[in-house]
Amino acid sequence: KDSLLMWSHYSKNHKGFCVEYDLDLINENTKEELILPVCLLFPITYSKKRVFMPNNLHKVFLNYKKNNNVTKDYFIKYINSFLYKSSVWDYEKEWRMFASLADKENKIYFPFIKSVYLGACIDDEAKNKLMIIAEKHNWNVYQMYMLPDKYELAYYKVI
Repeated sequence: KDSLLMWSHYSKNHKGFCVEYDLDLINENTKEELILPVCLLFPITYSKKRVFMPNNLHKVFLNYKKNNNVTKDYFIKYINSFLYKSSVWDYEKEWRMFASLADKENKIYFPFIKSVYLGACIDDEAKNKLMIIAEKHNWNVYQMYMLPDKYELAYYKVI
């Protein structure tokens, strides 16, 4: 939440927001609900070596609904192709979620939001919308800001 690089890379130069999840809330009951086709969560592996991916792998999955012939080996290679990044990005400590958007509303079920961090340069309209949603769900909201004497971010609680 306090990484200048992350805010610069992923939030339109501090105009976006960051969501903090409380994964301790996942218990035995909810684990069953998070199994495919609903949602899977994986940590990224950072490596200097690129993962081998057959040239036709994406084509196989794009045509999956037509053929319905994806083997377990192809499935594992396909998922792994999204779970590796160059080691230069290891400061991110990223996790990726795979979700089936089979429902009509294209909503992802993952009810473990703890807090929302508003970017230092977020516009008032986005901030107000997020505040309304956060209040409705009883999430903490924090406002990020740049320290005047250091190249660092800090935050204070809004709600």
